[in-house]
Amino acid sequence: MNIFIRADSSVQLGSGHIMRCLSLAKALQEGAEITFICQDLLGNLCEFVEGQGFKVYRLEPHVLFDAEKDAQQTLELLSQAGCDWLIVDHYDIDATWERQMRSYCQKIMVIDDLANRAHDCDLLLDQNFNPDLKRYDSLVSKQCQRFLGPPYALLREEFAKARKQLPERDGRVKRILVSFGGSDESNETLKAVQAILGLEQNFKLDVVVGKAYPHLENLKLFLANSPDVQLHVQAQNMAELMLKADLAIGSGGSTSWERACLGLPAIVLATADNQQAIAKELGLAGVHLYLGLAKKVDSSQIAQAINTMQNCYLYKSFAKKSQQLCDASGSKRLKSSLLEPTISLRKAEAGDCKLLFDWRNAPEIRQTALNPEPLAFAEHEAWYHRSLSMADRHLLIGMLDESPFGVLRYDLERQAKTAELSVYLSPDHLGKGLGKTLLKAGEAWLRSTEPKIAVLEAIVLETNPRSLRLFQADGYQQTYVSLRKLLS
Repeated sequence: MNIFIRADSSVQLGSGHIMRCLSLAKALQEGAEITFICQDLLGNLCEFVEGQGFKVYRLEPHVLFDAEKDAQQTLELLSQAGCDWLIVDHYDIDATWERQMRSYCQKIMVIDDLANRAHDCDLLLDQNFNPDLKRYDSLVSKQCQRFLGPPYALLREEFAKARKQLPERDGRVKRILVSFGGSDESNETLKAVQAILGLEQNFKLDVVVGKAYPHLENLKLFLANSPDVQLHVQAQNMAELMLKADLAIGSGGSTSWERACLGLPAIVLATADNQQAIAKELGLAGVHLYLGLAKKVDSSQIAQAINTMQNCYLYKSFAKKSQQLCDASGSKRLKSSLLEPTISLRKAEAGDCKLLFDWRNAPEIRQTALNPEPLAFAEHEAWYHRSLSMADRHLLIGMLDESPFGVLRYDLERQAKTAELSVYLSPDHLGKGLGKTLLKAGEAWLRSTEPKIAVLEAIVLETNPRSLRLFQADGYQQTYVSLRKLLS
């Protein structure tokens, strides 16, 4: 499988784009060939991407983004190679640009967090914390699969590993991590360091800046006589530094999910306008202490915030709520949708009775079932063995890596050439994008086994929007009582 990633690679505007795209690329590289497409702007991150083992096509730079010119250059590249997925992460690209790519790529994924423009895509990711789950309703098609919220945040593998080693955050602040991203042109780093060193209490301090940080020499001079401060330039061990820290001071943006994943309480300043809304929402949710737009915050306010964060009860509340927000599995969840796994189907057997009973009775399954009440095993057992003997019912088990993960039931009306479908997954496989793959496999099996069946029907509760989107994405049309699909 060939996957191309069109990402903003500029340090000033796009370091966050590149880092999250790299996280996804590394999760996908075992099952696909990944190629980045980036503008060759001054100070870009193309060499950094290549250093991570990925090929980069460099587009001709244009200072003011020219969408038409960019589309022509990208199309020229895609026309020379098959493209299964095109992943787009760029604030200046919208549906007009994406629509032009359709002739040379099978599917398009968009990574966005602004919700301010239309997209022509098959899958959309917005990893931001936002209670408005309908904000993309008018911006993407109904068939577009949406992954919304911090559970889908694209974090590097090091954070998933570090999460397994979380320290007990007991409320005592002894070590502080200061990090404001790669460039930090307004020098929020120095402002935070001045606030910390101006306090009477002595803290251990890790200060992280990028290679594009323009104030490095001045910062080194300021820290020359500060033995408790360690300066890290272009740190490659952020997860380790966050594990060691008791408190972070930094910007909003994608690093918010890194801190949250590791349950690290933080004092946050928005260093860009597009960070303000999300940083404020996270502050209201008690995930971090938000001070506002960085240029309006001075050292004394940061110092006061540090003192506030040493309230043990407040500190522990921030640690708990942030850790619950994000678990570093976003890339894995997306991988199952982008790289559709090869699955197999087999007919259900007598020995599967208890397995299906456990799945059907799980709370996650019952809450979306037509009958949400728990089943007694005797009742299920009688139904199950009766089903295996019925000529007009097919009961199939979906297999992934030789392990069962889902069940399909087809009730046939051969005279009417229709089949009613019921489907559910094991609780362990929910939210991994396997439902769509299971539906497709079932349809292929039904075509070969029951070639006269022309119409599929499924009944889905209106209170189950995830299943509604699943069936609609597979081509089902909603009627007054059910969803229907014509088998071609």
